[in-house]
Amino acid sequence: MVMTASIMLAAFHLLLHTQRPEISPELQASSQWVWQYLLHDSALNLPNTSLLDMSARRHMLDVKRILATFQQAALLLAAVGGLLLILQARPAANLRRLLDWSGRMGMSLMAVGMVAASVDFRWAFILLHKLLFLERTWVFPDDSLLIRLFPLEYFQQFFLYWVFLCVMSFLLLLLTAHFWRTPHAHPDT
Repeated sequence: MVMTASIMLAAFHLLLHTQRPEISPELQASSQWVWQYLLHDSALNLPNTSLLDMSARRHMLDVKRILATFQQAALLLAAVGGLLLILQARPAANLRRLLDWSGRMGMSLMAVGMVAASVDFRWAFILLHKLLFLERTWVFPDDSLLIRLFPLEYFQQFFLYWVFLCVMSFLLLLLTAHFWRTPHAHPDT
């Protein structure tokens, strides 16, 4: 489970740094500022800007805290997973099972996520926000800057890229496990 979660969080983090929503030219400066604040400003405080009203600024801080937590969790899980593997009595012998199990678990989670999102992405998006944020602190008018910078279509595309990256990673784990050759002890002759 540690490897599966670590891969999912790493894929999420990679996409945060590589995928940007398509926006109109007049929003470019605002978009750059938002991404700078979310990903590169190390201080966990309210954004100091007149671009956003107070509820949007609070939401940005909530998002920044969640992203920082996800990044810390990914690093921690990777370290714990590596340490657990090293501490095993026979790490090479158990690695094949770990790769296979992590790949199967990951593919199962991706299948569940795809079914939920394909039934109704908007419902899944709302459910995720209800789980991560306080009641109604993430609802903004259609003309707000945050909605114009991050339309629902951006999150749909991000989700599809994330699933693709995760599925490819889990498929690689399964293929590696399938073709893994555990060294066998050779008797002295």
